[in-house]
Amino acid sequence: MTIGDYIRQLRLEKGLSMNRLAQMSGISQSTLSRWESGKFLPSLRELEMTLTALNCTENQRRDAIRLLDAPRAVAYLRSETASPHALTFGGDLLKAMRIRRNRTIEQVASAVGVSESVVRRWERSAQRPTDDQLHALCFALGASESELVALSQHAFNLQNETSFPKDVHDFQLWVDALKVSEMDLSFHSLIADLQERASRDSFWLSHIALAYTSYASYLMFEYRIREAEKTALKAIQLFPTLPEVRPHMLWSVNVLSSAVNYSGSRMRPLEGAEVLMDWIPPDGSLRWGHYRQWFLARASSFMAQAGHGSEAERMLREADNVNLRLIGEERVSRNSIYSARVALAKGNPRLALNQMPKLQDDWPPEAIPHHLLKAEIFCALKNPDRARDEIKQAYTLASRRGLPHANRIIDKTLHILQNKGL
Repeated sequence: MTIGDYIRQLRLEKGLSMNRLAQMSGISQSTLSRWESGKFLPSLRELEMTLTALNCTENQRRDAIRLLDAPRAVAYLRSETASPHALTFGGDLLKAMRIRRNRTIEQVASAVGVSESVVRRWERSAQRPTDDQLHALCFALGASESELVALSQHAFNLQNETSFPKDVHDFQLWVDALKVSEMDLSFHSLIADLQERASRDSFWLSHIALAYTSYASYLMFEYRIREAEKTALKAIQLFPTLPEVRPHMLWSVNVLSSAVNYSGSRMRPLEGAEVLMDWIPPDGSLRWGHYRQWFLARASSFMAQAGHGSEAERMLREADNVNLRLIGEERVSRNSIYSARVALAKGNPRLALNQMPKLQDDWPPEAIPHHLLKAEIFCALKNPDRARDEIKQAYTLASRRGLPHANRIIDKTLHILQNKGL
């Protein structure tokens, strides 16, 4: 029996379609199909994700790893001290560090003096760099001291479980309090631990969904769009397996909507709005009311960005109605970035400018979109100098805060405005 045959057997025993398993595991349906047909073999990490989704027993998991018969799988099974999450987070962390520094695989390979294929094997955790290579790699990627220590000592063979709260609410607060400066390291070590626990007890799947949600939000704040999109999608794909979808988890939907809008070669606001409307909470629930109001306001902004001013205005009014029921006041349609976006779409840039809220600080997730929308407004007001100044401020802020990925969003906005005559 091949590993593909075994995965198919386990899937059918659980009564799952290939599409359903793809949703639960975060592995694409086409990839699962290639495994089951024997055309490709899963990586050890991909296999673990699939086995976790199938809620396999420890014996089933070990049988699957044995069938994989890959060097890392053999080494894993021969290790007397290895735990399931020795399956590693080192490669994932290296990839996150590379993307964070806006480096290509080619650039990293050149800096360390190895081939690109070697770097890819490191990022798949299929091969461990030597100590000298690891130090050169960490230097090239600007690793923190904690990341260097983790990678040097145990990230490719993690042994110690992380200490964190078992209660889901307390865990959410604990994750939200993680140091932003070490988020890549914290997340990848945490997920490795949680996936090991979830392979034994599905109770931990809610913790994994919350961890993915928190990390996706961080990635979006860093403008690491493609990573944010994939991470948010992993959180959402876990929803059907959870006993309860907690309101905080809907942050992943918000992240996915923004990532979908930004991730292509051009803006895709209608697709961003569609994501939000697919997941908008029902009306009348106090517990979910804030998210309904928020999703409606965000969707209105996307619709306005796409030029659908009347529909955007309707959504914004509905968001106001929700807010009125929740806290007794309307505030979304007045002096907000949403109301300014709608006014601009309705052909009233002067009103849009008046609706723009005062920028409280230069926190990039708010300040950069603020500058870009003002650039659009000034362009509509036939004031190119002010528009260029807002674009310049956005670039300056991205540079000062060390956010190279934000430049891609600014570039797209600048291109749009140049096509409008800026």
